[in-house]
Amino acid sequence: MARFVTKFSFFLLLVFGSSIAILKTTDIGDNDGYLAVSIDKQRALQAARSPKIIFIGGSNLAFGLDSARVEQVLQMPVVNMGLHGGLGLRYMLDEVKPFVRAGDMIVVIPEYQQFYNRLMDGEGPLIDVLYLYPNARAYLEPPQLNQLLKKFPEYVQKKFQSFVFGVIQRQDSVYYRKAFNAYGDMVAHLSRQSSDVSGEPLFRAKRLDSDADAILVLNEFAAFVRTREARAFFDFPSIPQAHFRANAAIIQDLDRRLTRELQMPILSRPEENALPLNLFYDSVYHLNAQGRTIRTEKIISDVARASIARTR
Repeated sequence: MARFVTKFSFFLLLVFGSSIAILKTTDIGDNDGYLAVSIDKQRALQAARSPKIIFIGGSNLAFGLDSARVEQVLQMPVVNMGLHGGLGLRYMLDEVKPFVRAGDMIVVIPEYQQFYNRLMDGEGPLIDVLYLYPNARAYLEPPQLNQLLKKFPEYVQKKFQSFVFGVIQRQDSVYYRKAFNAYGDMVAHLSRQSSDVSGEPLFRAKRLDSDADAILVLNEFAAFVRTREARAFFDFPSIPQAHFRANAAIIQDLDRRLTRELQMPILSRPEENALPLNLFYDSVYHLNAQGRTIRTEKIISDVARASIARTR
């Protein structure tokens, strides 16, 4: 038995050592990479004066918002915290809490995946951000640590595959830190040609398990925001119309759950945010220049209307 324990311990050390070696040769610490912009977004959030508008979500916001236009029309400083769905909804909300002030408006627009399969607790991209921005560790909660431990082997595998097969692809990519402007908006893609995303699924998981904790976390955030004398709103992300139709039953079920249980105003219905396929850049959540303009104007209208309604 002792001999088995010794061999097994040696095996674990070998696996762990190999994992660290793989990570050291990949882009986990890439200070010029896409996820490193989380550092800049945090700085912008800390520096923004109140009352301000904070947008929270994944890459649908990174690629789909013209914050300068929102600021111009609504006459409030804007910070776009949208970056990557793999950070998880829990982290997205927690990293903003220390900087919510009286009079602020927070608009939460997560991807649909945040409500299924514990994605709300984060995946590999959260590990990257924790490495790049150590202060982010202060926002972690036990459920996230458990999830990241489960995802770590898959994370190492993907990092290795990215290093081996993704070098050529990264050379002509918009996924880098300087691709963002001072507001936190991705802008490098605006002059680029869009690719066909019709074959990309909205949900990659074969089985979707609803996550009731996602709505609970949103409600806890809304309650926190109220204690700061600020306001929180929820909205649905933009996806292609064809993908909305193909997933209508799932989306409408989520809409009913949110309408029944969510304790913050919902700005619009899911179908109102479905857009033609030619308005998307390289993902079912990433809008191109034209789509970004259309989406921004709708958000401005929805936020303005909700703001007026709350003051009456």
